Amino acid sequence: MDPSSNSSPKNSELFYPSSEAILEWGRLLEKSEGGELQGLLPFVDEEWAAEMRDCFEVNQLHPDHDIVSASARLFHRITKNHRLVDGNKRSAVICTYLFIFGNGHNLKIAARNLYELTRHVAEDEASPETAVNVLKRLFSEFIANETDAQ
Repeated sequence: MDPSSNSSPKNSELFYPSSEAILEWGRLLEKSEGGELQGLLPFVDEEWAAEMRDCFEVNQLHPDHDIVSASARLFHRITKNHRLVDGNKRSAVICTYLFIFGNGHNLKIAARNLYELTRHVAEDEASPETAVNVLKRLFSEFIANETDAQ
């Protein structure tokens, strides 16, 4: 799947997926067998995709126009804002992977380790800006261009 085929950029050059692309990504992951993200999926349906799209849209309005800052902010927003009754941390991992992959980068951290990071973020009581700044430093180490990862 080419996630960038359903993009809707507004304020930046970064790819922001549509609800349809998010849903397609989630359903594709549901069908994969034994992939790194397998087992982390929340219940994937149109409502989930719409909630995640809302998180992407809010992220788009922020002045972050680089992949590291935007990824850190999205990861924090989905983890902490509790848009879902269950599955916020798992959704943060899934959507962060989609966002980073869709923007031509790879993550140099295992999905399970990224999930563990969501647990720390969820329990942290730091201000959102402080937490996002810490995440930016971490994500700057985790994000690689596709050419870097080969």
